[in-house]
Amino acid sequence: MSLFPRHINFKFFGWWIAFTGFFQLVWVSGTIFFGMSAFIDPIADQYGWSRAAMAGAISLQRTESGIVGPFVGPLIDKFGARLPIFFGTILTTIGFFWLARTDGSIIHFYFAFGTIALGVSIGSVITTTTVIGNWFIKYRSTALTIGFLGTGLGGFLIPLLVWGIQIYGWSNILDIIAVVNLFVGFLVLAFMRHKPEQYGQYPDGITPEYLKHSGDIKEGYIPNEISMTTKEILKEKSFWLINLSFGITGIALSTVMVFAIPNLSSIGFDPIIGAYVLTATSVLLFIGRLIIGFLADTFNKRYLLCLTFALIGFGTLLFGVLTEPWHIIIFVILYGAGHGGTVPVRFAYLADMYGRKSYGTVIGITTTTGAIFGIIGPIYAGYIYDQYLNYRIAFTLIGILTFISIPLILMVKEPKHIEEI
Repeated sequence: MSLFPRHINFKFFGWWIAFTGFFQLVWVSGTIFFGMSAFIDPIADQYGWSRAAMAGAISLQRTESGIVGPFVGPLIDKFGARLPIFFGTILTTIGFFWLARTDGSIIHFYFAFGTIALGVSIGSVITTTTVIGNWFIKYRSTALTIGFLGTGLGGFLIPLLVWGIQIYGWSNILDIIAVVNLFVGFLVLAFMRHKPEQYGQYPDGITPEYLKHSGDIKEGYIPNEISMTTKEILKEKSFWLINLSFGITGIALSTVMVFAIPNLSSIGFDPIIGAYVLTATSVLLFIGRLIIGFLADTFNKRYLLCLTFALIGFGTLLFGVLTEPWHIIIFVILYGAGHGGTVPVRFAYLADMYGRKSYGTVIGITTTTGAIFGIIGPIYAGYIYDQYLNYRIAFTLIGILTFISIPLILMVKEPKHIEEI
């Protein structure tokens, strides 16, 4: 008899939360993480702004994630995720409406995009990841993979955005996004629940047979479930090695997402081709996430992270030196699979290392580290373009830098008082 379901049991609400996270991230990635790349050239060309100035504004998403992460994480751990999702949805919607009405003011653009970034930081990835992680232990990687598969499918919105911008104008498309965003946010809000114990269920949807033999069940009911306080986690050297490795790879991830279309345009490809490349990347992101994410519940997560870091590094390096159309195909395969696989594995790895007790706080701190590193790449790439009218040097150096993450993650050791994860 298995203590855990061998397949998805739809009566267990945790899986519905994972699917809700999937739906939310399809939208967020399609309109912001991937989607903002489609707006850079049209807005910059209309107002004569530099790419570095645009990148600085878009990097606010990483900056504000870093600023609010340490505050949002502990709030989620204590009060749950529904309130942050509510306020995040309202702020993001206001930001989109505001961004459509910047009227040539770079200051307004910064404030508008800052509002979007703040809303996403409060009500999206940090909250959704924490909630999904709280509902699972044994199948945590699988559940997080389902949720983060949404970021892969979000790329399919890019051609629609590019087409809509060309036909109706970028400001009108932003107004449409604002309206739809409000609907998506409140739909997500209706499904999100903090922890299974609060609703008469337990992580992974364990069977009644297990409960009969377990007596009084509390949060740490599984014998080898880790439960560390924030203070204990912050004292761990390995925690900071993990954050540093994630931060370095984040430089590549943020730069590719922001400048994918502009980079291809700078070497002679039509913007619509760039949009299709992002869509193809999303397909490989989806496949890589599906395969590597599901494998993470069976195989060593550290080694899988090394694999994803290598794929991201090679892909980003190639993106900086590509000259032929077939080079793009190799880039899409390498980078897409690496980006896709690394996200659910890293979040599941953090929960495996430090447990559910302070999981929201851990995600918040990690997000802060990623934000600090994530703003470097886009600004640097924008500066390189303004100097040389291409992004080759930027992507080449960032690709090489990414490989440093591999020895860093291999240096990580499990918490001293934990014998088995």
